Amino acid sequence: MAGSVPQNSESASFESPVRPAWVRWLCGIENSILIVCLFALIFLPLLERVMRGFFNTGIEGEAEFVLHFSLVIGMVGGAIAAREKRLLGILYDCTLPQGAMENSCGCFCKFVGSGCDRRAGICRISIFAG
Repeated sequence: MAGSVPQNSESASFESPVRPAWVRWLCGIENSILIVCLFALIFLPLLERVMRGFFNTGIEGEAEFVLHFSLVIGMVGGAIAAREKRLLGILYDCTLPQGAMENSCGCFCKFVGSGCDRRAGICRISIFAG
């Protein structure tokens, strides 16, 4: 088999699975939302600057739009990373030990991760509660 490249299991694990047409369509919408928000995040401040230079007026609330676009980019980017199974672990080193240490280290990592999630949730609640 001249010219054929053998594929190992690591490279095959990052390939996207075969999805039905309606799921691919929804994935395209998700990707489009991310692209539009990135485009707006880049060009809204530039447009603001040009309008202030030529028309002595700007876009009202431009800074808030940029902040909200950043939030949407983070949320949609996280959803796309989860869809493609490319999430990063909080404590990656916990996957390195083997044997008996693997279980105890895994429990510790999950404990620390749940504590971080709990703290973030408390902060969110305190922000919205006033």
